Amino acid sequence: MFDGSEADDKVDHDEFSHNASMIHSLYQDLYLTDLKNDIGDKELDLKAERVQNMMQTDHIKKLQNALVKARRTILTYRKLLGEMQNDKSKGSKMNSTVTYEDELLDGESGGHVSASQLSRQISHTDG
Repeated sequence: MFDGSEADDKVDHDEFSHNASMIHSLYQDLYLTDLKNDIGDKELDLKAERVQNMMQTDHIKKLQNALVKARRTILTYRKLLGEMQNDKSKGSKMNSTVTYEDELLDGESGGHVSASQLSRQISHTDG
């Protein structure tokens, strides 16, 4: 009797040990499968982020090029504006010179002479 119960206990223990190792093996397989799925998901996320990063980099490059173009345009317009202001200041100097010469020709009007008056004065001094 003692021999039979020992054999039954040994069979139960072996069966339990086998079942435990089988459960442990299944748990490891499920865990590894879950890890593989998580890794696959993260790889897809990483690829999507890389694509997004490339798109953002291209967008930034386009904005930088637009900024450079805008700065060049601003510099061009500043140069043109400076030239126009220089021309205007030269023109006002010429106008002040004409006004001064007009005063010499017509001291009575305070230097404000119309173009027709100026041409009459010039023709009067010539003729």
